[in-house]
Amino acid sequence: MMSSHLKTKSLLTVAAAASLAAVTLPASAAGFGIFEPKTLALGGAGVAIADAGNATFYNPALLANYDYDEDKPGNGRLYFPASSLSISDSIFDAQDIEDDELVDQISSAVSDFNTTQSAQNAQTVVDSIGRLNSSLTDLQDARVNADGFVGLVISEPGDGQGGAFYVGGRAYGSGLLNITDTDLGLLDDYAEGLDFIASNGSRGQAHPELFDATGNLIDPRDDLTSTATALGVASVEVGVSFAQRFTVWGQDIALGATPKFSVFYTSEAFLDLQNNNVVTATAEQSQRQLNLDLGFATQFGNWQLGLAVKDVFEQSLDTDLGNTIDIGVKPRLGLGYSNNRWLVGLDVDVIPIDTVGNNIKTQDLSFGVQWRAFRQTYLRSGLRQDINNSENSETVISLGLGTRWRSCLLDIAVAQSSDSQSAALQIGWVL
Repeated sequence: MMSSHLKTKSLLTVAAAASLAAVTLPASAAGFGIFEPKTLALGGAGVAIADAGNATFYNPALLANYDYDEDKPGNGRLYFPASSLSISDSIFDAQDIEDDELVDQISSAVSDFNTTQSAQNAQTVVDSIGRLNSSLTDLQDARVNADGFVGLVISEPGDGQGGAFYVGGRAYGSGLLNITDTDLGLLDDYAEGLDFIASNGSRGQAHPELFDATGNLIDPRDDLTSTATALGVASVEVGVSFAQRFTVWGQDIALGATPKFSVFYTSEAFLDLQNNNVVTATAEQSQRQLNLDLGFATQFGNWQLGLAVKDVFEQSLDTDLGNTIDIGVKPRLGLGYSNNRWLVGLDVDVIPIDTVGNNIKTQDLSFGVQWRAFRQTYLRSGLRQDINNSENSETVISLGLGTRWRSCLLDIAVAQSSDSQSAALQIGWVL
């Protein structure tokens, strides 16, 4: 039987695999995505309210919603870095198990108890069991997620038309830590049985099945059965956006497209219980693919309506361990309102979207508000909710700030839910 120390290491290996892309290469087989601080601060809303600097990521058609000459300075934008990072708290919780050596503490306490079966040593076992039990309970059925992006963006909107270029990438990985009820029940039995000894029978309950034929306490580490899996994708991507405005039956509409070329790598890890080891694989060979994003936008006074479809061509990536990662089409609808002071946006995924690594479909509803506090300073706030898993998902709350000093631009944002943390930074220049 695999030792629990190896199993704990396995959990951490899986968590590391899920977060690999956030610290190495950038990726593209996740949800619709948040790539910079403006949209992070607005809860993820951008399909109808993105501006010239970030429309290439969310709706390229919005690059044509301007009425000025593209040859005049001051309209274009250059951003580097445009970056964002989101990571789940469960990765840090799993790391704490290893850093605090909780499983080793149990084995050491059991060994001391078997040497001298005293009430004091029994209490030491109870304490060590309690610490691991609490940590595993916090991780039970937890989702491990990490999502990061960094890139360079150049945009040039014009009179009824516009274009943009970006290079960079996104890294995304996720996994599922399956902390079993059997393990938690076993630890509870140990805590109860050793508490019975530590209190001379005044607390807990005797559990003779925890002792072997010679009267020694059995080390529980050999009987833990929790498992974990994780999958990550990393890519470097180059995209060029084009947009044009038309008049149809008296109504202005804008259409946009972003052809893009991506180089993908995959990474995965899972527990192989039969062979008592953790199998990990990171693809040494890249997979190259072309894809396309499309966008539509129109305005009705102060109201904007947008529709964007990312990854129009469904594709698949093969992993070194024989699994398949599907990159499916991701349509999103957006509604926005704007005036001189306020910008309000509401986005929703049209269909549930598969995530990598945990077989969970998500469907985000995003809402954001921006207030122009001063002439060149903007305060932003937003909310995001997965409406496809509303009973188990957490509301993400976000805040951000954008400001301009002469030709320099700065945007920052943070977001938080009960199980994740996000941050984004963007530095730019007016062209």
